[in-house]
Amino acid sequence: MKDINENNDDMGRIVSAAEAVIELEAFDAEMDAIFEHDKKLGCITINVAYPYRIELNRITDPESVVRWVHHLTEKTWMTTELVHEFIERVYDIKGWKLYGKKS
Repeated sequence: MKDINENNDDMGRIVSAAEAVIELEAFDAEMDAIFEHDKKLGCITINVAYPYRIELNRITDPESVVRWVHHLTEKTWMTTELVHEFIERVYDIKGWKLYGKKS
């Protein structure tokens, strides 16, 4: 997995819409493999260096997401791309809007 902050020779390259869709689908599949939401157990597991399980009942509001992000950034395997994905997935699971008012 490439970190979005890495120097990337592909930056600025032009791709067709079909290629962009294929790349996006591959990225989504990779993130789905890394982030596992277990509704039955009520947790999200981040599978990178090892399975890292977080009980979703410990994330009660957006402020607690910030605390978790702070904690996760201390992990050597955590990347900016994974932090971004973690935030989006938790907000989606919780039914929170990332931008704007809560629904």
